[in-house]
Amino acid sequence: MKHIFYCSKCDIFTMSEKCLTCNQVTQSQKPARYVAKAIIAKYRQKAKKEQNLI
Repeated sequence: MKHIFYCSKCDIFTMSEKCLTCNQVTQSQKPARYVAKAIIAKYRQKAKKEQNLI
């Protein structure tokens, strides 16, 4: 299974382990895990109340 890699020098994403433009070794870059807004809504509201934003 292939993963998404990131070249920090060129600031691009690629599927290869070496950047195609600068030939530098890329870093593994997995996307963040999906979290539904409804799950974290109560924590966001609690933080806003603690900061007196609501």
